[in-house]
Amino acid sequence: MIKKEDSLSVSEFLNMFDLKVSDYQRPYLWDGEQALNLAENLKEFTQKLKITFFPDYYLGTIILVKKGDLYEIIDGQQRIITLLIIAHLMKCKLAKNQEFKIYSKLSEETLKKNSSYLKLVVSSETSIDFDRVNLTYIIAENDDQAFKFYTTLSTSGKRLSGIDIIKPFHLQAVKKSRQEKLAIELERYQFRNAHLDIVVKILLRSRYLNGTRDYKEFPRQNYSDDWKTELELEFVKNAAKKGNDVKYLFGKEVDSNLQYQFSSYQVRQPLNKGENAIQYFLYFCKLWERITLKIKDDILTKVQYCDGIDFNYEYYQAALITYVSRFGEECLDEDDFLNMAKLLFKVSFFSRLSKPVTKKSVHQTEKIIKLLDRIAFAYEKEEIKLYCELYMDKRIFNDYIGNIYKHTGVIGNFTSNFNVNIENRTNPFFNESL
Repeated sequence: MIKKEDSLSVSEFLNMFDLKVSDYQRPYLWDGEQALNLAENLKEFTQKLKITFFPDYYLGTIILVKKGDLYEIIDGQQRIITLLIIAHLMKCKLAKNQEFKIYSKLSEETLKKNSSYLKLVVSSETSIDFDRVNLTYIIAENDDQAFKFYTTLSTSGKRLSGIDIIKPFHLQAVKKSRQEKLAIELERYQFRNAHLDIVVKILLRSRYLNGTRDYKEFPRQNYSDDWKTELELEFVKNAAKKGNDVKYLFGKEVDSNLQYQFSSYQVRQPLNKGENAIQYFLYFCKLWERITLKIKDDILTKVQYCDGIDFNYEYYQAALITYVSRFGEECLDEDDFLNMAKLLFKVSFFSRLSKPVTKKSVHQTEKIIKLLDRIAFAYEKEEIKLYCELYMDKRIFNDYIGNIYKHTGVIGNFTSNFNVNIENRTNPFFNESL
């Protein structure tokens, strides 16, 4: 049940609730242009009111949860913080929120920048009628209920990306003393280098392309409704309620001596709500940084200018992260890792060498060859190496595909005007300009 729902003017809203941004929310990220647009729209609206009648300017829905004497903003902080900056520059007297506090360093930096921009168009002489600017607020009974509203309501704020859906769900389940630290770590990977969104997509794909499950059509766009639905299903609804932080390890017995791989998070492992899920995402963000650094010069820099390889590259990312997950990040320091990365590259891109590839055909390829399954369930690295070599040999790899790989730069150098004909078809894998 909704605790309360109502519509108020901005003046009433800012003077009624002592507001706070919850520790687990994304930072204040509106850029200067977005902040200026809101200010200019409100100024223009106020000017029109002096000439003729207009309905109230509507700002959308704000979601709150009451925490003691404060009301945490679950959704709507981009708009509310911008309004508070405008009110401050206009020297509005507020009964509440006069000392609104920002805890995130990134939010604080953005607030200072936007204050500088807004000073160009807003001052104590500016006329904005906050009594005619309207919003709807919802007070949820608890964090779980607020999260449901947060993921389903359409607001006028910045559209949510995948991680913005799952991050608050798990952060609000963490011990209060840990929330800020974990929120800052997630913030670093989400906004400093964008690895969090990339890794979540790779992990979802790696869990999807699983022979023990139906091969469902994978949503590719981060902001699509299908993407958000599947993301929520996999990493929110399927997460167990218990809060234990669980890792896994593999062991073997050699001549009566037990040997264990270091415990680590596994790509396909079940997840628990809260700390476990967050540490899982952070672990793979750190892991992905190391993987990309390791293969950057030999592989990544040589395929970054190629067109038409998105589906194969996504498949390759899933194979890489599944491999390192299975054998532990210590395998990154082994001499043979780069050779294995090149071998996985060959299998992942094999279908692209003779014809254009679709999302569906990549799914069909994995359904047939089960590369990710074979990696996830392998006992030894040699199993994977042998399977990849046998698979390519079956496809007459050494007869005509070997030449192509020499030209890709993965085991050789690029050549200009690369154009190979296979079975009377022009190979479209690389731009001729390379």
